[in-house]
Amino acid sequence: MIDTNSTSHELKDAGAEIAFLPVGACEQHFGILPLDADIRQSARLAADIAAHFNSYVLPPLPFGTSMENSGAPGTVTLMPATLDAVAGDVVDSLYRQGFEIVVILNSHGGNFALRPAVRRINYLNPGKKTIFVDPWEMVPHVEMAKIFEGTNELHCGEIEVSVMMHLWPDAVRTDRLEDGDPDALRVELDMFSVHALGGGKPWGLATRATAEKGEAFYELMVTCARRFIRRVIERHRRMPGYHG
Repeated sequence: MIDTNSTSHELKDAGAEIAFLPVGACEQHFGILPLDADIRQSARLAADIAAHFNSYVLPPLPFGTSMENSGAPGTVTLMPATLDAVAGDVVDSLYRQGFEIVVILNSHGGNFALRPAVRRINYLNPGKKTIFVDPWEMVPHVEMAKIFEGTNELHCGEIEVSVMMHLWPDAVRTDRLEDGDPDALRVELDMFSVHALGGGKPWGLATRATAEKGEAFYELMVTCARRFIRRVIERHRRMPGYHG
């Protein structure tokens, strides 16, 4: 694995085959976690997953689509079309310098625009492959149920706070932990903000978070994402075009 701490010549000599683009978000976390929580998580996940491949890891995109968290100080959002365009330009740049496979590693659930962007990129670029990976969504529910108590986790609850306690314990404002359980579905974020639906409380059981839970879940995220990427690459070798 090589990253942007290296020079252009060192990257060329390393012969990296897969580029990893982490994507995060700059947004509010109810005073419990810092505004850059998603940025940190995307960068760390990308580095730990990419370490299993002959890879080049880019710096994380610090902004995503965070309209659902706008209205709070510090939250910055891109429009979906903007995120789509930025991701497309980055992938095109990587393709043009010889990378055949690009992994877009997402660490913010609101970045829904990345999925159709990846589909379009793959449709238009036979012989190359862009892989969308969201490690937070890849751990089987049966495994998550063994770790966490909450069943309605979405933003700054037991899962996310546990991971932050594991990776950056000093960044968690433990004196502000509180629980929230909105009577709402995730799809309603297309109509209302997180604050409007949850009354200004986290979407999950933040008070149940522990570093031990975070460590167990984080290792599962890395393992599941790594296996998924390998499977897609193997399939790509057999079917390099979008249509097989």
